[in-house]
Amino acid sequence: MSGRGLTFWLVVKPGDVIIVTKLPRIARSAVQGSQLIHQLLEQRIAIHILNIGMMEISKSTLKCTRKAAQEKANK
Repeated sequence: MSGRGLTFWLVVKPGDVIIVTKLPRIARSAVQGSQLIHQLLEQRIAIHILNIGMMEISKSTLKCTRKAAQEKANK
């Protein structure tokens, strides 16, 4: 893990919201983006990708949210 990646995980905490303009700003591929979103949601960290929408965790929407994010990333 790079220095910036490690720093990121040291400063974010459950309840935070990460806001980015596009998925490529935080991931090099759709697969990496999907994995990162999954990791964030598992840690109860919401992510708002402006051209996709808000993704946050709740027991009933985790699977649906992950599926929607993967479909958007694959387009």
